[in-house]
Amino acid sequence: MRTSITYAERPVTAEEKAVANVLATVAKAASAQDPIQFASVLADNAKVAVIFEATQLSKEEFLKKISSLRSRRWRLAYRDVVIRVYDQQAKIYCTGLITFQGKLAPCFLNRDFTLEKYEGKWLITEAL
Repeated sequence: MRTSITYAERPVTAEEKAVANVLATVAKAASAQDPIQFASVLADNAKVAVIFEATQLSKEEFLKKISSLRSRRWRLAYRDVVIRVYDQQAKIYCTGLITFQGKLAPCFLNRDFTLEKYEGKWLITEAL
């Protein structure tokens, strides 16, 4: 599965690059449908909005959901990514494109991620 990220503005500071690496890990985890990679960038108190469902899941619930989707084939791309870092918090604003295998139409979605720094590591606390 291919994954791509295109930035509206290139990350320039070390903190912005570290936050961009979190998004890259999310994209890789999505392509591999790997709950372990997802878990590595989610804070324990993370809330994740589930695409196509009007609900937010806890980290544990989200990882179970991802595990149940492992047999489905799809491709994820993030476009127009903008990163803002505010001391110990960061925001990522982007557009996602999910392409499914088969006859399903591709889906565009806006995603907003909130990250916080825990012991020097950026982790996602909210994904909307």
